Amino acid sequence: QGAQVHTGSWMMLAWIAFATLVLALPNALVAAGGDTSSHFELGPSDRNSGAGDLGGEPRDVVNFDFAWRFRLSASSPPPKGVEGTVNIEMPDEALPGFDDSAWDVVDAPHDMLIGGNYDPTNNKAQAFLPRGCGWYRKHFALPEEWRGSTVWLYFEGIFHQTAMWLNGRRIGMHRGGYTSFWYRLDSKGAKYGSGPSNANVLAVSVNASSGTGWWYEGGGLARHQYLVRASPIFLPPDRSWAYADMANSKIVGNGAAPADGLSATGVAFAVEAVVKNTRAS
Repeated sequence: QGAQVHTGSWMMLAWIAFATLVLALPNALVAAGGDTSSHFELGPSDRNSGAGDLGGEPRDVVNFDFAWRFRLSASSPPPKGVEGTVNIEMPDEALPGFDDSAWDVVDAPHDMLIGGNYDPTNNKAQAFLPRGCGWYRKHFALPEEWRGSTVWLYFEGIFHQTAMWLNGRRIGMHRGGYTSFWYRLDSKGAKYGSGPSNANVLAVSVNASSGTGWWYEGGGLARHQYLVRASPIFLPPDRSWAYADMANSKIVGNGAAPADGLSATGVAFAVEAVVKNTRAS
């Protein structure tokens, strides 16, 4: 408390904060492959350890954009069933054994609507392209050494409404194509190790039959995805923040010209975070 801040130094402070965040983040973003197979498996070169998580264990962050199986569909499954349980009305495409071998292999970001037929009868605000629904599926393996860790998938954005299944178990639904979200896998039936019996199948249903804007919005895996392994004691995504308390501050000008900037004294900086401990009983 009582810190003095000069707006002329904000840019430098921002760069310092950014550099500190990058160096301190226990993450290593690694591109995993990009081949045309429909199976995603982590090899030694695909996993890098960062500085360490709260539990003293490294955190891995792996790019999950590659080797998705994709198919357009006529409709999307209704939002029924209970999250985290086997959905009685589960579509065939969500079953682990469903044959997706004839589907296209795509990498994200992927617009599933851009390949449609232009028609002047379609909405001009959506570029005269038809809206629609689609399915994405990915077959992937998790390393055996990840067992006992916290594992989740982080999606930067899927447009527009999403339902997701892991190994035939529905793990969640998300409404809103411009917001990120994440689902834990370790607590939702994820398998570990190599071999066909330990393969995981993630099925994603995307309903982009409607949008929220007056511009062309596309549909599907519109942004990047990441597979994250963290300590059982970890900071969840989007649950940490920092802010400046200006209640007791005093702001004065540094000079007559606007370019001289302002100075503030009595600024208090605060950081708040949520910490989860999956080891707790």
